[in-house]
Amino acid sequence: NNITRSDAIVALGGGITGDVSGFVAASYLRGIAFVQVPTTFLVVFDSSVGGKTGVNLKVGKNLAGAFYKPRAVLCDTETFKTLPEENFKEGIAEAIKYGIICDEGLFDTLKEGKNWDLEAVIERCVSIKAEIVAEDEFDTGKRQLLNLGHTIGHAIEKCSDFTITHGIAVGIGMAMVSKASDALGWTDDVIYPK
Repeated sequence: NNITRSDAIVALGGGITGDVSGFVAASYLRGIAFVQVPTTFLVVFDSSVGGKTGVNLKVGKNLAGAFYKPRAVLCDTETFKTLPEENFKEGIAEAIKYGIICDEGLFDTLKEGKNWDLEAVIERCVSIKAEIVAEDEFDTGKRQLLNLGHTIGHAIEKCSDFTITHGIAVGIGMAMVSKASDALGWTDDVIYPK
């Protein structure tokens, strides 16, 4: 298509769309611009921001990729109204992660149900991620907090042949880590009901 370094790729869609588009943008001509336009609640503060791009290989998830930030992320929250309930729940699982690692108030808000300000939740999750990524862009220190539930979650996804979706798998992973932390006495309070 005669794409040049002055052109851009626009990723309109979910996580795979953004990851593949970002990886191609990072690789083609050693980097052309790309813009993320996430259409799912999960992607808006998970893979559309932070600059991790990647593709899955048979042996695992996100094994080929690059750190490459989008020039812009454009989000229209109206697109989330078109999502099935199950898809929206995936985003809630990722939002809960931000509450667990950085913001008890956000966690309490999400725990109360769906009568919260969607844009405020998105803004808070994105700002938490931006702060952490600014401190550790290449995922060698503090940014690993953002992987809460992901190590187990990625294994669940792969073992289910990706029939269990990312957000649900991460939610299960966070529950398993919480239960294990409690059983090992790593927490001061009981964080996982018996």
